[in-house]
Amino acid sequence: MIGTVWLDRLGVALSLACSIHCVVAPVLFAFVPSLVVALHSFHSPLRRWSIGLITLQAYEMPFVLAAVGLAVVSAGIGWRRHRHLQPLAWIAAAAVSFLLSWSDVATSSLVHGALAAVGGAMLAAAHLSNLRSSRPRNAHQSTREPT
Repeated sequence: MIGTVWLDRLGVALSLACSIHCVVAPVLFAFVPSLVVALHSFHSPLRRWSIGLITLQAYEMPFVLAAVGLAVVSAGIGWRRHRHLQPLAWIAAAAVSFLLSWSDVATSSLVHGALAAVGGAMLAAAHLSNLRSSRPRNAHQSTREPT
């Protein structure tokens, strides 16, 4: 259990950070016009923030692939212990959501952000499900690896 606890906790934190970023970035550019204007103005104090938000978008796919990979490894280790498929189902649903966010279904940045945020939330649910499944069911169960 010790092996996946830190992986799952890290996964929950990263997945939730991903979800927050996926919601906040498009909303900021859509509803804060000064960020869009700052991209075209070399003298604006918000130029760094707007360029930083756009730069983060370039790292979206590697970050998502790493997050899904972390979830698969953690759920795989957990599955060997608890044999529950629910964490893997959450990961599969998250992968579908991420794939839809990169497809032609995402017609705008808001739709893309919403689909990616849902995917991140589902990855967090996968990690939480894996943590819950890895817990002993009663006081008599051991937390040791099965032999």
